Amino acid sequence: MKLLILVCLIFYSCSRAMIKSPSEAMRMIEKDQLDIVDDLDFTTLKEGIKKSIEYWKKNSATQVVFGPSVFTAREYAAKLAILYSAKDLDEFKLLIKEHFYFYEVYGRDRFGEILLTSYYEPVILGSFVPTDKYSQPIYKLPDDLVEVSLTEFRKISTPGVGGSRGKLTGRIESRAGCPNRVVPYYSRMEIDKEKKLNGKMLEMFWVDPLDAFFLQIQGSGTVLVDEKEFRIGYAGQNGREYVSIGKHMTEIIPPDEMSLQKIEAHLRTLPKEVMEKFLFINPSYVFFKPLRNGPLTTSGAEVYPGRTIAVDSALFPLGSLAFLKFKKMVASSEKVEISQEEEASRFVFAHDTGGAIKGPGRADLFWGRGDEAKLFAGHLRHLANLYFLVPR
Repeated sequence: MKLLILVCLIFYSCSRAMIKSPSEAMRMIEKDQLDIVDDLDFTTLKEGIKKSIEYWKKNSATQVVFGPSVFTAREYAAKLAILYSAKDLDEFKLLIKEHFYFYEVYGRDRFGEILLTSYYEPVILGSFVPTDKYSQPIYKLPDDLVEVSLTEFRKISTPGVGGSRGKLTGRIESRAGCPNRVVPYYSRMEIDKEKKLNGKMLEMFWVDPLDAFFLQIQGSGTVLVDEKEFRIGYAGQNGREYVSIGKHMTEIIPPDEMSLQKIEAHLRTLPKEVMEKFLFINPSYVFFKPLRNGPLTTSGAEVYPGRTIAVDSALFPLGSLAFLKFKKMVASSEKVEISQEEEASRFVFAHDTGGAIKGPGRADLFWGRGDEAKLFAGHLRHLANLYFLVPR
């Protein structure tokens, strides 16, 4: 579901060998290396496990790959069901000891270590009609956007079909006297500056341009119109590669001070034309749909604040249970800056993905909804440790 924000703010090089398959993405560790503490409510842990079990029952033909270990969906769901039977965290930990190993991810610079950032659900103001303040439309999914399944073409051995993600996104271009062809879908600049979607009746709401930009990166949110809430979620994306605007602002904001809040504050000081130049650096564009309830993850489960993570599903299985250790952010009394850090650890669910969350050394933690969640999510950018629970 999601295109997530804070990865835009960090860039690093890695001297380690690049990995290409899930079989290389993690390895087993000794269980006594970990101090298993969960700092969140046990109820949400059980709810998330239930959703994972439902996911694997719906995807029963899928193999579950944890590094060198491979299971059927049925086998993995059965093991999760054992954990779901636990009555409290103590019993849960005993069942883990009996039925699971811990595997550390390949990581960023070393095994187990990842860069952890965070995302949230924005709540923004808007209108049903354009105004001076609310001048940017939120678009629903265009009818002319198509996805081409490279996987299906590979099944029939079509020569020259490649691509690691299994699909291309574009639009149909009609050509007189020639076969129609699929071409890349419109970029952010083409949509917002050249107005390529004007007249197609795709506008859901009109909002502040910067609010719209960051809403797209988060992938879901709530628009308030005349004090009424309208929840919207990810419906699709234009197929363009996500490009960070953060790396183009390092001469303005020092990298070690980079945050969502500082990026937004700087952009709001700029003339419209200058601000747009920064936004158009990122050609990726997200389209939305109405939601009856809260936002959903790529796996179809709802998000659980503090427990849902986005990972690279090409390396790590969606619907899996993991354990996360990280520096938890604590806000100051004014809730403006981060004043201190404390250790945190908890079980999390790899239910989500993000256009910017790629590789074995990245994860994005869903923090929650609204301005307080924005404060924490905007500042969380730390090294952390991630482990997956793998059946014995």
